[in-house]
Amino acid sequence: MKRVLCALLFVVLSLSPLSATDWKSITTPHFKILFPAELEEDAQYVANLLEQHVEEIFGIRPEGPARTWPVVLWNTTMTANGSVGLPPAVSYWYEVPYVRGGLFAGDWYSLLAVHEGRHMAQVDAARLGPWWLYYALAGEAGEAVHEALTMPLWFMEGDAVWAETAFSDRGRGRVPAFASQFRALTLEHPLSYHTMVNRSYVVYTPNHYVLGYHLVSYIRETYGEEAIQEAIRWGSMLPYVGFDIGLRRVTGKGVKGLYNEMISHYQKVWKEEVEGIPRFPSRTLVPEKGDYTWYSAVRTRPDGSLLLARGTLEKGTELVLRTPEGKERSVGRIPSGEAMALTDESAYWVEYAPGWGEQEGWSDLWYMNVATGRKKRLTSKGRYYGVGASEDGSLVIGLWFSRDRNAQLQVFTMERPDELPPAPYFSYTFPHGEVPSEVAVSPDGETLAVVVHSPAGVSLQLLHIPTATRTTLIPPQSLPLTCPLYRAEALYFIAPLHGYPAIYALVPQPDGPARLFLTATAPYNITATSITGGILYYAAHTTWKGHSIQTLVLDPSSWLPAEEAPHIALTPTPRASSTPFATTALSSMDKIAYPVEDYSVLGHLLNIHSWAILPFDLAHLHPEKTLLNTASLVLFSSDLLGTTDLILSAAYTFPTHTAHGGWAFDTTYLGLAGDYLLEGAPGTPSSTHLATVRLPIQGGHGTGLNAVRWLLQPELTAGITTSPEEGSRYPVEETLSFTLRGIGGPRDPFPLWGLSAELSHLHYPLQDQASYLLSQTLDIRIPGLLPHAALTLEAHTAQGTHDLSGEPFALGYIPSDEAHSILSLTATYAVPFLYPDLAPLGSLVYLRRMRLAGVYSAGWQSTEPTLPDLTTTPVQSAGCGLITDMGLFDIPSVVFSLTTGIYWPFPPHGDGRPRLWLNLEVGTLTM
Repeated sequence: MKRVLCALLFVVLSLSPLSATDWKSITTPHFKILFPAELEEDAQYVANLLEQHVEEIFGIRPEGPARTWPVVLWNTTMTANGSVGLPPAVSYWYEVPYVRGGLFAGDWYSLLAVHEGRHMAQVDAARLGPWWLYYALAGEAGEAVHEALTMPLWFMEGDAVWAETAFSDRGRGRVPAFASQFRALTLEHPLSYHTMVNRSYVVYTPNHYVLGYHLVSYIRETYGEEAIQEAIRWGSMLPYVGFDIGLRRVTGKGVKGLYNEMISHYQKVWKEEVEGIPRFPSRTLVPEKGDYTWYSAVRTRPDGSLLLARGTLEKGTELVLRTPEGKERSVGRIPSGEAMALTDESAYWVEYAPGWGEQEGWSDLWYMNVATGRKKRLTSKGRYYGVGASEDGSLVIGLWFSRDRNAQLQVFTMERPDELPPAPYFSYTFPHGEVPSEVAVSPDGETLAVVVHSPAGVSLQLLHIPTATRTTLIPPQSLPLTCPLYRAEALYFIAPLHGYPAIYALVPQPDGPARLFLTATAPYNITATSITGGILYYAAHTTWKGHSIQTLVLDPSSWLPAEEAPHIALTPTPRASSTPFATTALSSMDKIAYPVEDYSVLGHLLNIHSWAILPFDLAHLHPEKTLLNTASLVLFSSDLLGTTDLILSAAYTFPTHTAHGGWAFDTTYLGLAGDYLLEGAPGTPSSTHLATVRLPIQGGHGTGLNAVRWLLQPELTAGITTSPEEGSRYPVEETLSFTLRGIGGPRDPFPLWGLSAELSHLHYPLQDQASYLLSQTLDIRIPGLLPHAALTLEAHTAQGTHDLSGEPFALGYIPSDEAHSILSLTATYAVPFLYPDLAPLGSLVYLRRMRLAGVYSAGWQSTEPTLPDLTTTPVQSAGCGLITDMGLFDIPSVVFSLTTGIYWPFPPHGDGRPRLWLNLEVGTLTM
């Protein structure tokens, strides 16, 4: 049997994408780097980044790391992100750099090192006060709870952004795009602390990264590091309230008071900064909407119409065609935050698609016809992260990222706009470590203007296609460049080179190097540009209500030479005593060659990180019956790559002298479990052994708003149960589940629409018995007729020879003991009517939105294991209530939806008396 299980485990693990990866490891004094073999050069670089600068990264904990931190480099997905988690203690780094949108500049790994490294430092810094008690009771899971109660989330992310800014000459704190809305709100429409930390459905509110960065920067600048250390110290001693107490001991104010003080301070500073920005004679073509609006791409067409990639809180992100008369038509919905290129008749973008495994994903090129709104995927299982196009649409450029982190620029000649040729007619692979982010095509189609990120910084280069040679126009510097536009007279781009958002023109000179001019500015941010007929069109963040489309006649006589433009430092711009992650420091960093070892996935599956010591049996069929008369221990194991989970449990109930133990081994494709029960002394043992094989197939496309996801999962479970009463039995259960969901705008319920279905069949084929249970569930959610309303339909049916009292049934009813077949239908309709944005109990409760809800439910049952007779009178109930979307304990972006109301069971089956309707759902803000 042991050989069979090992062979089955080997086969199932071989299906995983991890099996195709040759994993290696590097161990330094404080870190353990796990990586695919093709990333060895990068792993050495990461090891040096972390180890040589551990003192700065862990500055928040002067003692340094409290453990050897595992860092996993992933190259199987196209996600641009990083994370630090407990349990188990591990940091995941995804190798695709985030180079779009003008938020990051230069080397990706160094930004991950300081940001994610700071999160590692925070986890270890919370090891103060009674942390050992949490750890003793629950291991790393207990430590995670203690850390969450020690430091608020806004501090953790804000401190990490502060570190990436202070320890380098880059970081999001130096980029106007990062905090443009926060600056606009502070100057024009200040919000309360509770609204800012909980966020609002009505006003677009920046996330906790932005809030935290400014609060942490202000506290450090005004009161020093002592305030931070005292807050962490007290936070570790007194859960939830200690952080605020620690700040009060040093500053005399709590978080709310410090926030108000910070807003008053920045109002004065930022007002002077905005007033000092040079102005140009622009005209507003498309004003800000009543709803917050942003633009990611703008295109002017020959007939005077505008093609806009526009997002709003009301509708999410869509492609809009605006006529010269101001009439607008929605072309179609598009993904949010993805790279995009527009021509007169076509739109191209890159769109993320999940793979089969959790750490697998692709990013493909997509096309949309402007006239019809028809969409088409141009590639399959691609690794594209950027896209560009020539003015006439004859050339499409894709930016490709290989699994060994080499970036390639691919130029396709388009005979038809909706068909990508099998191969590019020109491709250029950049040196390792250099990543192009955006590209523009010259009028003659022979030269590309490319923005390139590297450890030295961000540069603007020309790539000549016939000769494959590069020329540097703007040498590497520490701030992002975006939206290059190639015209005969000049090369235009957006950058905050002088501290504020501006559109620059790089003009060639007949007798010397090209000169740089400022052509347009904005108070908060600039996100997109287009030029037609000597007129510049650009999307500018001009007020707290969002972006507008501005126009400006391109008159070189009104341009401001770059050397004469005032430089206004963006406040705050913290700088530590040393900046080891500055571009100059990275270029000259000495590198140590660490030994590389093989890393066996199978050899590291066991990694016990957490446990639970409980006064009840968690694995019991009715745990409440064992409360306070049982002692139990549960062990949890998860390997660092997320391949397997293992749970071991043991419990002893004293009054009945019952010993209960179990184990569960689970992977993506295979689950094994065992359960053992010994009643009395000596007693007769009962046991259950189960094996589950599943094949999850997932798909979809898009990220953020307007994303679509689906999952199909067939599952087969077979087992052996042995008991003194029934002998040996062999249960078999087949399950097929399917979910499909779509994410709408930020004000819509999550998901905006969705479909889920599950079919389950439990039986004992070897005993030749009737089906024990056949269960089917269908759940449909669709948009309601009114704005942001939702209609949810739920249907459930079950037939079997066992007790059905635990199956879902009509609201307020339980199937009778004799029932062997049930069918229930429930419809719920909810529509919003009030957006309070109030914190009546301070940090405890924040009211975001209220929705009126109505519910109707009906159920049929039969004593035979066949579908009930639907012509009979069903049990019925109906009710109404209030759904309150609220925040609790100032946890950012988490929505708790509490339903409170009453319902009535209808006669003759019900007594007609009102009963309390309660329900709680947890979700997140999708913006």
